[in-house]
Amino acid sequence: MAMVETSRPQSGQVTTGIGGDCSVRRADAIPIRRIVRGMALFDSLLAWLVSVVGVATGAAYIPQALRIWKRRSSDDVSILTYALFLGGQIVYLVYGIRIRQWPLIVGMGANIVGSVAVIFSALRFRASTISAPPQSSTPVDEGREPRADGDRTG
Repeated sequence: MAMVETSRPQSGQVTTGIGGDCSVRRADAIPIRRIVRGMALFDSLLAWLVSVVGVATGAAYIPQALRIWKRRSSDDVSILTYALFLGGQIVYLVYGIRIRQWPLIVGMGANIVGSVAVIFSALRFRASTISAPPQSSTPVDEGREPRADGDRTG
């Protein structure tokens, strides 16, 4: 029977035992714990940042909605663009719910509120513009009948 010589693993090497289970020498476990702890801290910080950015981007819709209400006009606002944004935000919200990621849920919730505010405002003032009769820029002389060419002058 031939003898197989085995040596101790060097620092940082992983040994494989029977059944394929891996073990790391105890001296190497401390840096791994620090890395894992650092990654957990990074994940927490990133989750907080995603929530803050999500709420901030949701708040970014407020100036547009306020401008529509102040001017009482939404002629220069593309409702289709905001509707497409809203569709994407709903997909991300459903995804966040599905994977149970609160930062994504909070952020997309804020974005949806902002999009709906702009769309509602735009539709509100676009509808009032459509139902109002067109205004003429010149005064009409009510006393004269229009001629065949539509002119009301003499």
